[in-house]
Amino acid sequence: MKASLGLIAATASMSIAAASVADAGRVTDGVLIVGHPQAARVALGQPIVVTGTLTNERAAKIALGTTDPLGGFRIILRDPHGRLLSPNKSGRDLIKLTHRSKQQLAPGENTQQSIWISSLYDLKKPGKYTVTITHAVPASGGIGNETVNSNPFTFVIVPK
Repeated sequence: MKASLGLIAATASMSIAAASVADAGRVTDGVLIVGHPQAARVALGQPIVVTGTLTNERAAKIALGTTDPLGGFRIILRDPHGRLLSPNKSGRDLIKLTHRSKQQLAPGENTQQSIWISSLYDLKKPGKYTVTITHAVPASGGIGNETVNSNPFTFVIVPK
């Protein structure tokens, strides 16, 4: 799958003050994840981009390990009726592409990923959709991983 398909909008790593995002996200065992849509209302057929930001609030570095073109972020998407949606074939194929990442986040650092979900899911009906962004991180006890969930957020697809 080529990145030129527009499935991934941007990737960046930077340091930010956790207080600037703490109200919007959820902290799980020293790791904060915040999600938000690029636009709250989108016309049917237009691109829909969501962004997830994972911040290390632990006292030590965390390694993110194996990732994929989505930066290890996962999307939980519910339709206007609350039903869980599955990625389309392009989305499933993209998620299967993995590579080893040596990315580590020092205390206070974050990683951010913008994801063009309208390319990953078949969003053909108007209505209010609910998104939660997740990411696996090493457990603070050092054994295994745990999943960190963002704040649930919404966007509305309106007819053209």
